Amino acid sequence: MEVVKTDDDRAREIVLKYDPKCAQGDNYRLKMIFQRRRSEIDEYLWAVDYIIQQFMQSGSLEAGTVRRQLLDEFETMLNHVLSTKQTFSANPSTYSCTTRSYSLGFCFEIDPTSSVLDDLRSIARRLRSMGCLRDCQEIYSAIRETFFDATLTRFGIAKVSACDVQRMVWRELDMMIGLWVRAAPFHVHLISMEIHACQSIFKLENAPFLMQIVRAYVTPFLDFVSAVARGRRSSERLFGMLDLHGCLTLMLPPLELLKLPGADALVNQAKQILSALEEAAKETFLRFERAVVGDLSCVENVREGVHYLTTYVMDYLTRIVSGYGTCEWIVARKIDDVLWIGDTFSGKTPHIHHCGDQPPLASHIKLVVANLLCNLRGKTKQQQLDDGFACFFMMVNLNHVVQKFKESNVLLKVVGEDFESCLDNALQSTVCAHLSLTWDRVLKGLEQGLVPKKIKILGMSFSGPCRRKGILKDFNVAFERIWQTQSRWVVRDGELREGLRQCILNKLVPAYESFLHQLSQCRSSRKATKLIKYSVEDVENVVCSQLFEGRSPSSFRSK
Repeated sequence: MEVVKTDDDRAREIVLKYDPKCAQGDNYRLKMIFQRRRSEIDEYLWAVDYIIQQFMQSGSLEAGTVRRQLLDEFETMLNHVLSTKQTFSANPSTYSCTTRSYSLGFCFEIDPTSSVLDDLRSIARRLRSMGCLRDCQEIYSAIRETFFDATLTRFGIAKVSACDVQRMVWRELDMMIGLWVRAAPFHVHLISMEIHACQSIFKLENAPFLMQIVRAYVTPFLDFVSAVARGRRSSERLFGMLDLHGCLTLMLPPLELLKLPGADALVNQAKQILSALEEAAKETFLRFERAVVGDLSCVENVREGVHYLTTYVMDYLTRIVSGYGTCEWIVARKIDDVLWIGDTFSGKTPHIHHCGDQPPLASHIKLVVANLLCNLRGKTKQQQLDDGFACFFMMVNLNHVVQKFKESNVLLKVVGEDFESCLDNALQSTVCAHLSLTWDRVLKGLEQGLVPKKIKILGMSFSGPCRRKGILKDFNVAFERIWQTQSRWVVRDGELREGLRQCILNKLVPAYESFLHQLSQCRSSRKATKLIKYSVEDVENVVCSQLFEGRSPSSFRSK
């Protein structure tokens, strides 16, 4: 006679079938329960519900088995989802494009036929009825925190203490900042998705354990930013601080929207760290300003004339305004007046440049540029450089400053057109001063030769041939000296180089041509024509092809 199994027997048999402690369970546990056919899953859930209803109060063995199985299945399913749905890229820069692949909340979108969320939700609901919801949530939190640690590793980020961060050399710290700048937005975008998934699975709006997950995502970044804010204030660290400031600023709005217990405390912590970072950036920029004033490097061996300090300062200022938008907060106060010495070579005395109603950052940029030029001028005086090279040095550095302002529309917009005009005027004055200091003596000698000196002998006047002969010798010597010197000087800017050459040609060639013409017309000076070493074409060739090229002068056969 066939024995009819009761519901108690059937439920007990189904549950034990999936228990690894049973002989039959060893074969059934090769595969997750919720990966089986839908009919098997429904059968198992019926048995679970029956045991929960009938035996929960008695604390029977079957109830304990069900509890253990559901917790194991919940954990296994979560790990399985993370291993199959999340495909990490070897290139961290692509992470922002695959955010949805990392969130349980988008399992349906990744695979429309997936029932993972439904299955997790059904397990969580049954564990709650058994009084094991806390255990279920702890499993969920631990797995998601493990996932977060894994993503940090994928980004190349190692968890380090604040002391380790502050001891890092700049190159290592800069690399770490770059990794965090890419990783932090990725994890911030995940927060809302994680909350959505948690609330969907556990049907809880303000569960405290949700805040634990959020903190796991945010706190390591906050700790890192805090350590950077307490670190050294060297000038090169400003841009890393600005990068972190931008990330933290973008992170705050999503955090402020959180409606979770403890969210306000986390937001306040983030704001305090942001404030500390801003103070660190202000002090760092102030140290940069002081470093421009106090730079003691020399001018020797600066073949191109453009001093490295000029390049560094202009690149620094351009990067601030072009790469980070409005950074008015990095300066502590506005400066009303700036002492301007940009055109002192032209004989003008230093004067006050008024900043007017411009924003604080604009006044500080003007101050930095003025201090830069003052420092460079001081170097030429301290090293007692030749006036010609000192003026050339200031000219090419001023030109570099002007070009940087013209190349950056943002930088030019910050300081205003009046400062651009001030720079242009200073450059033109310095160019004129340079030409005067280097070529005026040559030109004056030629001009003197155009006016023949009268010599009276026995009541008769004669031109002085020896005087023209001496002027021609002086010209040859002076021209060769300038040629030898200025050929080795470098003007990289093509427009400035051609402008200088044209100015020299416009003054030198007509004067030299007139001098040679008068020399050839005077009978008493015909012997002096043998001393002509350079034709007009030779002079033009030297000026147009060799000056300011940064090479040793090349000889050529005179025409």
